[in-house]
Amino acid sequence: LKSCIVGVIGLLIVAVAGAGFLPILQASLVGVVALVAFGVLTATEARNAIELDTIIVIAASFALGAAMDKSGLAAVAARLVLDVSGGSGVHGALLGLVLATVVTTELITNNAAAALLFPIAFASAQQLGVDPRPFAIAVAVAASNSFLTPIGYQTNTMVYGPGGYRFFDYVRVGLPLTITTVITTVIVIPWWWGL
Repeated sequence: LKSCIVGVIGLLIVAVAGAGFLPILQASLVGVVALVAFGVLTATEARNAIELDTIIVIAASFALGAAMDKSGLAAVAARLVLDVSGGSGVHGALLGLVLATVVTTELITNNAAAALLFPIAFASAQQLGVDPRPFAIAVAVAASNSFLTPIGYQTNTMVYGPGGYRFFDYVRVGLPLTITTVITTVIVIPWWWGL
């Protein structure tokens, strides 16, 4: 019975958010309250499920990203990305940005990496005089490319122990995936946006 309740509430959350009645955050909070009300979870279990460390890292990254933008550090970092790319234009800048995002997302959460690199992406696009949307999309895609370590993304960590994996297993399987997605991102995004 509990699994049916969870399934129905999950579908309702998606339907309500998808139809635009409530944002996903509020719909999810209502769903959690419903799960507690129906006895699927206790209030203590719901509270213990919140990963406070992850929330703090993400919030701090948003604050750091805003500070980077306001202080001008994002523009300096963007200039560094453009300099390192050897003045090879949009493709080189995108490649540098994507690689920086991939490295960052392996060290912290993908949300935090995206929040941290977005101001740099925006400043890079401004310095190149191009539409910043492709750069933002490149950061979003690269932040989701967390295949190289068991600590870069929650699902990687979840299967690490139970699956009996070693750290190098992630590198062995993840490196070809990462290379493929980086190349695809750097080629497809400029083509799609006509850069």
